[in-house]
Amino acid sequence: MLKQDYHLQEISLPKKITNVKIKYGTRQTITTTPKKLTIWNNKLINNTQNLQAPIKKGQRIGSIKLTSPTLKTISNEPLTYSLYSNETVQKGNLLERLFN
Repeated sequence: MLKQDYHLQEISLPKKITNVKIKYGTRQTITTTPKKLTIWNNKLINNTQNLQAPIKKGQRIGSIKLTSPTLKTISNEPLTYSLYSNETVQKGNLLERLFN
């Protein structure tokens, strides 16, 4: 690739990354941050974990890895961005946990 082939892109993350399902909570989904990333022609890999309530606002809940044949890090590992919860979800009562 030539230098002029590179350009910054702002991408919106897929809904399955920005709205993550939660088990055993008072809610079934939680929104995450960041919602957008600015990248140089890279590929996203979703690496979120299975979430279980309770979850606190600002808690790290997973990560996104960026890969590309042209993206190099010192360790040769993908570049990783952390995902954080935008809200708090309490653990649900017995009925909420049974039906969630």
